Amino acid sequence: MAHSLLFGRLVRRWRGLAAVDRTVWSIEAGLLRAVHGLAAGLPLDAASALGARLGRAVGPRLHKQRHARANYARAFPEADGERLAALVEAMWANAGRVLAEFPHVPALATGRLADRVEIVDAGGLSVARDHPGGVLMVGAHLGNWYVSLALARLLGERHVAVFREQTNPYVERLFAAWRRRLPVRFAAVGGAGTVLARELRAGRRVGILLDQRYDGGEPVSFFGTPAPTATPPLRLALRLGAPVVPVETRRLKGARFRVVVHPPLAVTEVGPPAVRARALARLLNRTFEDWIRAAPGQWFCLKRRFPETAKGDGR
Repeated sequence: MAHSLLFGRLVRRWRGLAAVDRTVWSIEAGLLRAVHGLAAGLPLDAASALGARLGRAVGPRLHKQRHARANYARAFPEADGERLAALVEAMWANAGRVLAEFPHVPALATGRLADRVEIVDAGGLSVARDHPGGVLMVGAHLGNWYVSLALARLLGERHVAVFREQTNPYVERLFAAWRRRLPVRFAAVGGAGTVLARELRAGRRVGILLDQRYDGGEPVSFFGTPAPTATPPLRLALRLGAPVVPVETRRLKGARFRVVVHPPLAVTEVGPPAVRARALARLLNRTFEDWIRAAPGQWFCLKRRFPETAKGDGR
């Protein structure tokens, strides 16, 4: 009897928590739908400017503020309090712009707003386009990273974007409808290794963002701090002979963007795949550092990127 009573309490508590989750999810999706509906009805510049104002007004009041501030403090240890506050405020403004630009991304990616997106070949576009096998195209959460999907116009059906499904199922439905409007095939990251291996072996150009924390990843130096970094995708690329091409997305002014396709990263270190993948991760993190230092307010860093206590040598 005691066991059945305890089980009954646990079931009722679980159902209560589930009901709370559904309510929160519904509210979150409703707010997102409202913002997107408003932004979709505005010209791109007006929507982007509205998003910046919303980001500055709302962002600092969210609990993610502490993560953003901690990330910037690690990345820019020389910044005083005033400079740190300015960086975080700029980040929130850019995040708001990304949110409000979301409904306009299909037009940016398909070419209807082609004059807003400058694509620069810095030595990697020909590799991405002409390499006979798969190519891993690696980006970061900078500017409006969704705008890099405009590369599909040049890479065609061989371009695949890896995405992670939203925890909120109602929000995921919004994202799924949005993805169907884009000229890119998407692959869910659920079994990341399997997905990447399949797409790369099929000779496709696989886009993935690797600047954020990777739980279970190896500690690799990022702004001088050992931080969990995604080495498995890099190890897979090395094993399959897939070039790793960095793709940088930068906001120029307002709702105008530049997408730079950099030369493939070259690893000169010899040794087993794990050693070479770690060397490639160090090189990639340094590349991200350069991009972030050049446009610090455009780095979307709301997740805790650095461990509270650094462990390992960070090499």
